[in-house]
Amino acid sequence: MKQPFTPIGLLEKQNELYLLSDEDLLTEAQALATDIKTFMDAHFIFTISQATYLNDLSERAAFSLGCQIAAVLNIRGSITMDDLPLNPMGRPKQLSSDEDGEIIHQGGLSPVLSGNASIHLSWTLL
Repeated sequence: MKQPFTPIGLLEKQNELYLLSDEDLLTEAQALATDIKTFMDAHFIFTISQATYLNDLSERAAFSLGCQIAAVLNIRGSITMDDLPLNPMGRPKQLSSDEDGEIIHQGGLSPVLSGNASIHLSWTLL
C-alpha cells in the first residue's frame, strides 16, 4: 500500500517492508538502488512539490541516494527523515543524508548479514 511521503508514512512503509522475507527485502533494496524514482513512486504518495523535487534529482544523485538507503533497508536498519520545509516562495531545497553504523557479513555455511546502520534524510531551504 502506498504511504504519504512524510516521516510517519516513511515509518509505516519501513515497517511494511520489514515484514518481508530476507529474499523479498533484497529484491526491494535492489529495485531501490537501481531506480529510486520508480521505487519511490510505487511506494509513496507525493505532493506536487515533492514529486517535482524527486523528478529533478540528477541521475548521479538519485543513484547515490538510492544505494545509501538500499544498504540500510537490506539489513533492516533505521530510515528516518525530517518533514519537508514549506516552500511558499519556490526556493530550492537541499537534501542531505546522514549515515551511521556498520554492516557486517559473517561467511561460512550459514552466512549472516547484519548491522546497526541508519540513515536520516533532511532538507534545507536555500
